[in-house]
Amino acid sequence: MPSIVEETLRAVGLEPAKAAELSQLVSNPPPGMFDPSELHAASEARIALLATIVAAARRQQFNDVLESLLNFVAAHTTQLNAYDIARFSHIRGMHLWRSQASICAATQSFNSSIDRLETIGTDEASHYVPRVMDTYGQFLSAQGLMYDARKEFESALVYREALHDDVGMAITLGNLGRLCMDMGDFNAAAQYLERDLHIVESSPDPIVAIQIQLLSHLGTCHFELGNFSESRALFTRTNELAENQKDWVGLSYAALGLRSE
Repeated sequence: MPSIVEETLRAVGLEPAKAAELSQLVSNPPPGMFDPSELHAASEARIALLATIVAAARRQQFNDVLESLLNFVAAHTTQLNAYDIARFSHIRGMHLWRSQASICAATQSFNSSIDRLETIGTDEASHYVPRVMDTYGQFLSAQGLMYDARKEFESALVYREALHDDVGMAITLGNLGRLCMDMGDFNAAAQYLERDLHIVESSPDPIVAIQIQLLSHLGTCHFELGNFSESRALFTRTNELAENQKDWVGLSYAALGLRSE
């Protein structure tokens, strides 16, 4: 017998197989998506919103149903609270940017989400607003607005630091580090990337692929700053990890870095 979540997704217009597939993830959301307790006594609009959050995070899997979910939520916003509407504006902004290339509308959605979340000021809103700022920073960077993007990432980092959110800080620090590299500010980039690497390496189960990327980026920064011995040491570590993981891309970057002296 279909669950309430699955029945709601069918009512939205999803085919039974797709509704069943998505409802399983909504009922047992991946870490960081949302609190599963939000499903308790949830309205149809809230269920559809939570499904939209999952679908947006799994775009390759659910991109074909994302617009139907967004349209349903947009038509039922009276069932949502201010926090829900702020999250909806965030997801809608991502969809407008990535799937429809509607730059102006996406900008309005991101700004609306951030403004609402900062006005609400609850703990849940404070945890969510840096996620929107990170997305908005990526969006602005893609438009070539690097200084504006940097401000958004820096604002996100302030929230992450206040919340002592190590996972979130790692994401924002990585965004800042790569952006500063693109801007030619290799000194700032190195500082952000070193902090990011420390968080990754200090985690209980470090993701080696991310370590390889960060070491490679740091090696490039130190080379550009003229710290050639430090650069070589970083690329050597990159090479060792990439060899162990059979990461051919990482090995290629390490080889280029070691040959660039």
